[in-house]
Amino acid sequence: FSRKAQKKPLDLLRVLLAFGGARVETTALIELLWPDAEGDAAKVSFDSNLYRLRKLIGVDDVLSLTEGKLSLDAKQCASDVWDFERIVASIESEAQSGDAKTTAAFAKELLRLYTGHFLHQESQETWAITARDKLRAKFARAVALLGAKMEEYKEWEQAAMLYSRALELDNLAEALYRRLMISYRELGESAEALNTYRRCRDMLSIVLNIKPSAETETVRATLQ
Repeated sequence: FSRKAQKKPLDLLRVLLAFGGARVETTALIELLWPDAEGDAAKVSFDSNLYRLRKLIGVDDVLSLTEGKLSLDAKQCASDVWDFERIVASIESEAQSGDAKTTAAFAKELLRLYTGHFLHQESQETWAITARDKLRAKFARAVALLGAKMEEYKEWEQAAMLYSRALELDNLAEALYRRLMISYRELGESAEALNTYRRCRDMLSIVLNIKPSAETETVRATLQ
């Protein structure tokens, strides 16, 4: 959209996606976007911004309003959120039984789809933070599953690459630092493992004012 696009219609789209994009109660959307409006004024605000959003998208029926619920038509549009949630569901159901090649393919697709936290630059509203935390947790679980499988297959280089990329997105995830340290240790790269520990220690200290956990210190001790 152009820079002149009005913010409120785009906020309507963002909130809709944060709630899954399908059959979202209009009352919930109105309460979040127009909390101070009452009665007919709130409904008028919603209707007018839905009209503007349809005009911005350029496809009238891509947004359907049925029985007081708003939905995006998945047959006419795509969403990176939907694609990401599908790959996570596949990882959770198939990763345990997959081979090394399948695991690597899952990891590649996961990192392609999850390139940053949900609306991190666009909104710090409660609804955005809630959706962001939910998706971030799903990403962390998927990385843990894939990493464990790579370690099982002794694919330490692939595991190190996965953990490194994941840490670029979440540099306070101590468990990822720990797994990356182990991966570098198994690759015989003790210096990289120690550098990873120092980066973990410094980030936790500077941002959270805490020390690495006992588990992380135990791994560090094996690097001496």
